[in-house]
Amino acid sequence: MKKIGKLLVATLVAVIFLVQAVPSVSASANTSYVLANEMEASERGALNGWQQRTINVWSGTRYIPNTGWYFYVNGNRIVGWLFQGGQQFYLSANASHPVLRGRMVTGPATIGGLQYYFRSNGAMATGWFQRAGWGDHWFFSNHAGVMQSGTWLQYGGQWYWFVAGSGAMARNGIHTVNGVQHRFAANGVWLGQV
Repeated sequence: MKKIGKLLVATLVAVIFLVQAVPSVSASANTSYVLANEMEASERGALNGWQQRTINVWSGTRYIPNTGWYFYVNGNRIVGWLFQGGQQFYLSANASHPVLRGRMVTGPATIGGLQYYFRSNGAMATGWFQRAGWGDHWFFSNHAGVMQSGTWLQYGGQWYWFVAGSGAMARNGIHTVNGVQHRFAANGVWLGQV
């Protein structure tokens, strides 16, 4: 009986030790998230500026490594808009996984109901730009970075139409805008109604 008691106590001590050694876990409806690669509190205070981090996220069946860029100030991960080095960045405030909050956004993003595009280095696009995977299509974001989509733009004395949804500039032929057919040149310049 003493052996069983000692074995039970040893097992409980081992379980308590293991529970304390496991990284923090929080759960939502069907998924658990584990921040596996965070540093000790004493090391976090030394983090400042851009840091590339790999954070393992539990998917329900396995850990999935997510590598991304984060910005820290005195060890605290920044979330939201960041102006740095003359460029505007957005650090995800609504990541798909809570542990990925603050990850630098790249590619298209909808923020506050507005469409933006962030280059591969995370910098917000303004003016004319092309998107990876869209061939030679052109897009335009105003000075605040908001993409033109489903709207006309007068630029350099010429008119351009940007297709609703994708924001791609209409070009090369006839496109229907608000139920009316319009003709556009190869460079996207509006040539008039058909």
